[in-house]
Amino acid sequence: MNQVSVYVLDISVLLCTPGALFEFPDKEIVIPVTILEELDSLKLDLGEKGRSAQIVSQMLDECRQYGSLVEGISLPNGGKLRIELTEPESGLLPYSLNLKGISNRVLAVAWMLSQKNKDLILVSQDENLRTKANTLNVPTLSYNGQRPNDSNLYAGIRQSEVSKQKLRSLGKQSYISPEEVFSDQNEICEFYPNEGLLLSCTDVPDEQILATYQQGKKKFELVPKEQGVWGIRPLNPEQRLALALLMNP
Repeated sequence: MNQVSVYVLDISVLLCTPGALFEFPDKEIVIPVTILEELDSLKLDLGEKGRSAQIVSQMLDECRQYGSLVEGISLPNGGKLRIELTEPESGLLPYSLNLKGISNRVLAVAWMLSQKNKDLILVSQDENLRTKANTLNVPTLSYNGQRPNDSNLYAGIRQSEVSKQKLRSLGKQSYISPEEVFSDQNEICEFYPNEGLLLSCTDVPDEQILATYQQGKKKFELVPKEQGVWGIRPLNPEQRLALALLMNP
């Protein structure tokens, strides 16, 4: 029986394109745990790296809901995603690597796994890392993905227009099911926990419904219109959503 191809992703790939987690159909994607530690420190960065680190962390957190990432979860593209917790000691490698650096630690994990699965590839944008991998007989793949477009990033609030009759009818409920708003099944499957939903109607521009997605109930819970705390009142839907989440974590 043929082994499934294992792709170990270097952090350079994830920082360039967070969605690379899902770009390799029918492959077993392995993320060394050392990358998670690096993502934690990079999230404080105010530039592109920090933003990408936050997106990757959010994606992995979402994946965690579908099973143990250590044991591995199945992906819609036929592949698998898992986190590798084990790291080899430097003395076990064919030559000494400085394992203080993130790239060398990822390479060490790739080498360790390649001893058990010859159908393994280290995916990286780092030319030097690929060269070092060659000296360890670890096959590599150069990744040339693109940074995500701002328009594709998670906005926090999804907006939808409905009829005046439906808007007023839904406004009387405590919860709204996705099926009551969206007819496209793909849209129904893509909600994040606590994601906002803003419903409006062009016929009555002053009337809106704001709700937050409750993962446990699989429904949107309406946010009260009259909302404020300690004299602070939100001025727009984004502020209303933020305040609602702070008051009801």
